[in-house]
Amino acid sequence: MRKFTVLYIDNTIGFGGATKSLSLMLGGLHKFAKVILTSQEQMIVDRWYKGYKVYKFRRIINYKNHGLINEFIKKAIPIVLLRKILLKMVAVVDLAVSFANIVRIIWIVKSNKIDLIHINTGFVLEGILASRILKIPCIVHWRGFFPKEENIILRTINLFSHIIGVSIAVSNSIPSDRVPKSKISTIYDPVDLALYDRIASERTNIRKKWNLSDEDIAVGIFGRVIPWKGQLEFVHAVLNVMKVNRNVKAVIVGDKSDGTVEYFDQVKDIINSSGFKNHFIFTGYQEDVEAYYFAMDIIVHASIEPEPFGMVIPEGMAAKKPVIATDAGGPREIIAPGLDGILVRPGDVEEMSSAILELANDPVKRQVMGLNGFNKVRERFNIQSIASEVESVYQKLLSGSTAR
Repeated sequence: MRKFTVLYIDNTIGFGGATKSLSLMLGGLHKFAKVILTSQEQMIVDRWYKGYKVYKFRRIINYKNHGLINEFIKKAIPIVLLRKILLKMVAVVDLAVSFANIVRIIWIVKSNKIDLIHINTGFVLEGILASRILKIPCIVHWRGFFPKEENIILRTINLFSHIIGVSIAVSNSIPSDRVPKSKISTIYDPVDLALYDRIASERTNIRKKWNLSDEDIAVGIFGRVIPWKGQLEFVHAVLNVMKVNRNVKAVIVGDKSDGTVEYFDQVKDIINSSGFKNHFIFTGYQEDVEAYYFAMDIIVHASIEPEPFGMVIPEGMAAKKPVIATDAGGPREIIAPGLDGILVRPGDVEEMSSAILELANDPVKRQVMGLNGFNKVRERFNIQSIASEVESVYQKLLSGSTAR
């Protein structure tokens, strides 16, 4: 009996949690054959999609530069008629490429005898329309909060066969008047615990690399340096702590990515003028980010807006570290306050300072919380458990027991 075959569409640009989570999940889906359609560069494909049949998904105007191009035309072209013509031309090119992508997806599906399309990165209209034309199920993996305003996503939502939300908060953001609960599943992203077993000893090497002594209490924040991720609030909070506990060192892991240079510079300016410049470390982007979790003593997740999931939290827990996170969206589903971490109000610098200081001054509490967090990740976020939940969704769709 032939295996069912799934086409995974990943149209992200640049490496991120969506690609990583998909790659880990694929490793646990043993009952299905997999084909990948991705926008990622070859270097990322070679690392994260190695061993799978991969096709490249290309757009002349991608989701990152579409808005920039339109904004540039509106500002740079003073003649109204010419501006309208150029905007129409952009729209026509985008439509033509979308049509070509639909045709290509249909060809990939037929060539590989695809049974189901799984869109890993939210809304990809070409994949959804191709599935409808071919009359095969289409799962949309939703990794952000659903838009509230009327747009093309809400107008085509009835074409989705099923939606996977990465947290209950995300699933609850899907309009119940448009999508029945039976077509929504909440499935968290997995953590590669086998990798953590292999790299646990890297703590010493990483700390040595950044001149962290055994007495230093490393407090780390991970992720893109952009306003809503809260690095600015983190800096203010940890500066308060440093005035009380001189052993505290702050480690900012990540770079500006798709953020603004202005925000990154603002964060650095505050540090440079604080009198504690030597207590801060900027590592930049790190490919082996998991090793950096082990090098920390405390991990902070400081988003000032609700986080759809917050992959840093279970990843930090997997390294047996206590995590302080803001109490909005996905993090409140992961952390049991006082047991395996601490939740603080988003943007509340004083509350974050108190939480950091509490853990910095209590190594026993750090150890207990870290171990509790690790046990939670081992039970709830392991690859095989998450893959089994996804597999159950596939089986229901392919057996016809869920409405298409």
